[in-house]
Amino acid sequence: MSRDRYFRWLLVVLTLLVALGLCEAVLRIVRPTRLGDIAYEDIYTKTYSPTRGGMMRALVPGMERERRGIEVAINSYGQRDRNYELEKKPETYRIAVIGDSVAFGFGVALRETFAKVLEKRLRSDTGKDVQVLLFGRPGFDVEDVYDCYMDLVHRFHPDLVLYAMVLNDFTAQPPPGAKGGVPMGARPVATSTGLLKRLNRLFPFSFLRRHSALYALCIDSTFTLLVKLHGVDINEGRALDCLRPELPGFQAKWGATEQWLQLLKAGTGANGTRLLVALFPYQFQVSEPAADYYRAKGLDIPQDVSKRAIQSMVGEFCHVKDISYLDLAPGYETHGPDALFLKDDYGHPNPEGHLVAAQLLAGVVESGFLH
Repeated sequence: MSRDRYFRWLLVVLTLLVALGLCEAVLRIVRPTRLGDIAYEDIYTKTYSPTRGGMMRALVPGMERERRGIEVAINSYGQRDRNYELEKKPETYRIAVIGDSVAFGFGVALRETFAKVLEKRLRSDTGKDVQVLLFGRPGFDVEDVYDCYMDLVHRFHPDLVLYAMVLNDFTAQPPPGAKGGVPMGARPVATSTGLLKRLNRLFPFSFLRRHSALYALCIDSTFTLLVKLHGVDINEGRALDCLRPELPGFQAKWGATEQWLQLLKAGTGANGTRLLVALFPYQFQVSEPAADYYRAKGLDIPQDVSKRAIQSMVGEFCHVKDISYLDLAPGYETHGPDALFLKDDYGHPNPEGHLVAAQLLAGVVESGFLH
């Protein structure tokens, strides 16, 4: 290669790098939240579960991050809450809330979570020393809830375990050694969205994802284009199969979930602790306008979604197994459901949604547990 051609290529490379640098600088100014959202993920980790005999989802003790103005601080035992003593006073009534991102309070301040609003409400209504401890972790399913209780929660001696169940908590993995295992065809398989997420974790992609606003924009734009071209199914990983609980695939999933719920009932009962399952709805189950909105965005939502067959299935199971159960859907439906969820997020309540949940739960706890 001649010297002139070498310098021409060098000039092209330098020009490209300068252009990319300028784009990066502009995007960091006009689109700052994307990198902040990625940095927020530092709170997530995995830890060894003695109950499971393997790794499970967890939060990093002592980690503090902010996402879109919402501060999240993890305490010393790896939960989004203040620190509590393991031993409780004899006059204290202690409630342990376990669940996924809804229990965690995704998108709302800690004081706005239904757990903390419930604590304040119960103290005011009853005059008793009520503590509501938060053990929520985004991504938890019913298996994680059971393992979390057996590994950690029982050590705090709660009087009541409140499982904040969400419709993506169902699992296809039965307890070890359980009879009637899940058919292989019902087990989770690799999906296009899952493969994209795995690729994004590999170096140098993981480095670019965490540090480059331009790379993040390219990934987001590519994903949006693939959705429009039907190259990616946006229903993957959204656990919408629960909307058709009569289908064989979900029936197999429900069979495994039933077994985990029975184990949770047995585990809490063995420690003299009562169990309450509170099932949170999806927004489009309680609002027809929301259902139409998400259908227009490509979600596979059946026309009879408002019948909430899955809520009836869970409720019947809890009745048969003598598990206290609260279906939050009717209460949400009567409180204006379109004002109870985060924007463009059909699964996570906003502060008003957490307040309504706390009010509904307070009535059940006061009448059925604190009377």
